[in-house]
Amino acid sequence: MAKRRGHGEGSVYKRKDGRWVAVLELGWQGAVRRRQAYYGRTKREALDQLAEGRAKLLSGLPLGSSRQTVADFLDAWLRDIVKPNARPSTYVAYEAKVRLYLEPALGRLHLARLSQQHVQAYVAAAQGAGVPPGVIRYSLTVLSVALAHAERQNLIARNVARLVIAPRPRSREIEPLDVEGARRFLGAIRGHRYEAILRVALSLGIRRGEVLGLRWQDTDLTSAP
Repeated sequence: MAKRRGHGEGSVYKRKDGRWVAVLELGWQGAVRRRQAYYGRTKREALDQLAEGRAKLLSGLPLGSSRQTVADFLDAWLRDIVKPNARPSTYVAYEAKVRLYLEPALGRLHLARLSQQHVQAYVAAAQGAGVPPGVIRYSLTVLSVALAHAERQNLIARNVARLVIAPRPRSREIEPLDVEGARRFLGAIRGHRYEAILRVALSLGIRRGEVLGLRWQDTDLTSAP
C-alpha cells in the first residue's frame, strides 16, 4: 500500500503544456485529500511558490499564491472538484459560465488579490454589453461556489462574490401562441429532427424536462380517442 503524503509535504511535476506544478499536501479530511497547486514557467518558480505556501501554512495564513490567477484556479476547480463530484449537467453549465464570462473578465487577475471591486466591475461591464441579468446572476453564483472552495482551502481570506450586488432579474409577460400561431409553428417545424418532441410539447403544454423524460412505455395508444 502506497504511503499517504503527510500534512505540509509537497511534490513537483511538469505538465504537457510545459508548465511546472508544485503541489502542497494539506492532509486528509476524512476520505478527501486536500491539496494546493502552484504553477510556474520553470521548476524553480514552482518550487519557490511551494516554499511560500508551506511557510504560510505554518503561519496560519491564507495559502493563495500572489502568482496564481483566477483562471488557473477556476480551471483546476472545474477539473478536480466539479467534474468528479457534480452531475454532468451541472459541470456543463458551470464550465460554460467560466469559459464565456468569468475567465474573459477576471481570469488574468491574481486569485489572492481578487476584490469585490473587481467582481462588481465585471457585473457593470456585462450589463453594459447587454448580457441578460439572469446570466450575470448565475455566473456570480458559479464564482461564489468556486470562491467558497478557495476559502475553505485557505487560498483567500474571504469570498468577495458574496458581497457583490447582482442585477435584478427581468420579469417578462408570457404570450402564449394563439391558434393561428400554433399552426404556423407546426408548419415551420415540419420535417425537423425534433418535430415529434415539439409537437408533443405544444399539444400537452408540458415542460422541456417532462417531454424529454417520456418513454414509449409511458404511451397508451389503445386508449387514445
